[in-house]
Amino acid sequence: MSSFVIVLAGPTCIGKSKVAVSLSTFFSSEIVSADSMQVYKYMNIGTAKPSREDRRAVLHHMIDIVYPDQYFSAGEYAKMARDKIDEILDSGKTPIVVGGSGLYIRALIDGLFPEPIVSESIKKRIRTQLDDKGPHYLYKKLEKVDPTAASKIHQNDWRRIIRALDVFLSTGETISSLQSKAKAESTDYQYLMIGLKTERSNLYKRIESRVDSMFEKGLTKEVRQLAKRGYGKDFLPMQSLGYKEVFGYISGDYSLSEAKTLLKKNTRHFAKRQMTWFNKDTRIKWIETSDVDKEIDSICHKILRLAGL
Repeated sequence: MSSFVIVLAGPTCIGKSKVAVSLSTFFSSEIVSADSMQVYKYMNIGTAKPSREDRRAVLHHMIDIVYPDQYFSAGEYAKMARDKIDEILDSGKTPIVVGGSGLYIRALIDGLFPEPIVSESIKKRIRTQLDDKGPHYLYKKLEKVDPTAASKIHQNDWRRIIRALDVFLSTGETISSLQSKAKAESTDYQYLMIGLKTERSNLYKRIESRVDSMFEKGLTKEVRQLAKRGYGKDFLPMQSLGYKEVFGYISGDYSLSEAKTLLKKNTRHFAKRQMTWFNKDTRIKWIETSDVDKEIDSICHKILRLAGL
């Protein structure tokens, strides 16, 4: 088993972390998170970090490694995660990569192009255009200069739109061209990519349940504490699912009930985008489930069979 790196992907709330912890009981392993928000300290409830019990049961990596005001890219994640994977394999254990961040998983497995130097004046100009004319104006610009990249980015995803325009205007090369040239660092192990999927109605029920649970566990208090630490709503991690909705409630933009409803809706949309991303990767071997909690042993045995055990 030591030559394998198991990658467990799928949409948010489907139960990936629970399966990974259960899977680790069948062989000596450690878990490597591939969640772009779990890397941040103090952001626990809104990112659905593994519980203390789960983290005691099996060692988890790539969680709580940077502060919310620190820049952290997919490229940095890939380098650090590969180092952890090498350490786990050297110890004779099997790494289980778990997460729903498609970009992090792609960066880990396929590599990303080196971060180009972006002109500060260009960055400032693009952000001014965002404030003055909105993301749709920038999206139209991106469609003209890099239609390939535009076809993979949602019209409201202003962060990725800005990044693509920054790269093109600073380097003269499109981000899609640079991505196509990217190659992963050579490794002497192979990835077994497993995906979990379920009927949309089942997933939406799980999303409803998780959001309700987050608020019961104190998501609002967590966001207030982050604000007291100086991490206001303008910090990029604070604009992620759960945090932006609660900041809206705290700011008086809407009621707590409306914040919950909005978070459920936004999480459903996020899960849909995740599945669109993962469905494009033909390397993923899908396992369908109607209830991960009840079928966890069966799912683990299916993964073991796919791994040839």
